[in-house]
Amino acid sequence: MSDANTDVIYRQSGHVTSTRVLPPEGTHRRFESTHEGAGTLAGHQINGIITYTSTAISLDSFTGEAHGILTAQEGGDIALWYASGATRRVAGADELIWRGYAVLESQSPKFSELNGAVLDTVVRVGDDGTVSVRSARWK
Repeated sequence: MSDANTDVIYRQSGHVTSTRVLPPEGTHRRFESTHEGAGTLAGHQINGIITYTSTAISLDSFTGEAHGILTAQEGGDIALWYASGATRRVAGADELIWRGYAVLESQSPKFSELNGAVLDTVVRVGDDGTVSVRSARWK
């Protein structure tokens, strides 16, 4: 998905706020990372907190799932974000790229039209802790 994609309905920029090592699954390393930021969802200004739990498959590839809460900055309206996907680091890169699909859940007036929407999502996590999220409706 390109940032130029006109179907992008969710954008968020922020930074990693915590990372936690989890017990391994067999020989696979696991960790949890939370990021917070601000952006837009369906044209509304939001704040978001997303936690990603991953399992290392190799040194440069991971699988995982994420859960998040997106809150309208004007207050009151909330959307829940559930996602699953994979992460990789390209040789020589200074970021991890996560690609997956997310589903939104919301009964809030501002976001209810997105209830059940499936989003094609790309998350970029820089070695400096910066995070950018871009999601477009999966058609």
